[in-house]
Order: sequence, then C-alpha cells, then structure tokens
Amino acid sequence: MAGPEVYMGSYIVHADGDRLTTVDLVNQRVSSIGIRPARTWFGRLLSLTAAVAEAKGASQGGYKSAVLSPDGAKLYVLGRSMASSFDEQGQVTAVEERSLGLQVLELDTGLQVMALPTEADRLRFSADSASLLLVGWMTGRTDVLEPESLTPVDSRAAWLITP
Repeated sequence: MAGPEVYMGSYIVHADGDRLTTVDLVNQRVSSIGIRPARTWFGRLLSLTAAVAEAKGASQGGYKSAVLSPDGAKLYVLGRSMASSFDEQGQVTAVEERSLGLQVLELDTGLQVMALPTEADRLRFSADSASLLLVGWMTGRTDVLEPESLTPVDSRAAWLITP
C-alpha cells in the first residue's frame, strides 16, 4: 500500500501583487499564476465583454504570509500594505498601514475561493489542524476559525494563542 504523496517544494505569495509562484524542487520547475476571485457563470459571461482597468497607488511596501491547508489543496494568505507620505524635503510625515484581510486560494487554479476582512497580522493552524488561528499582535486578539468555512469558533481579547 502506497503512502500519501509528499510535495517537495515551496509556494510563494507575492507581497506586491496578486501572484502565486510554485517552486517544484523534485522536477526543478517554477510556475506562476495570477490570483483572481472565483466568479459565478454570469460574472464570467459579463467579463467576456468588459475590459480590465488597473491602478497602482503609492504603496511603498507590505507583506503577506501564508499557511498550507492540511490536505495541501488550499493556501490561507494574510497580509498588510504600507504607504508613506512625504514632505517637500523627502521626510516621512505619515505611514498608513492597511490590512489586506484573509484570502483562501485554491493552489491548482489560483482562484480566491473565500475572503474575510480581519485586522490579524499572523496566522497558523492549531496543533491538531482543526482550527485556523488569526493572531493580531497590535489588537492583542486571537480569533479561532473553522478552516473550511471560516466560521468563527472562538475569539479571545488580550490573548495571543500559539499552538
């Protein structure tokens, strides 16, 4: 009886854009796909006749972090973006930090299948992989979610829970 297949590689979620890169160490291949929201059939039909417009802001940075689902099919991604304002002398006058929320991505398609607004800045699975922990360092809060539906199970203010 054969055991489960073990993936020898890495997933990279780009901090400066909606891209997912897979590095396959065994086959020595790298591939990259765009992350996009899942659409209904009607939304896909409408997109055939519409053009895409994109705008870039004055973002100076940010980060994304991710954890792989226990079955290896989904990637849970959390991030923040930062933008700075400058005066005439080039000195920083203000820094605005914004949460990008939680995204759940299908690894084989790059589709965003779920999203959840959150101020958390770290995520991890519980030791038994039954719960997803969203930890907010600045808020001092940990939210415990059921990973398949992102349904809240528990929330603890002034607690930073780690497995």
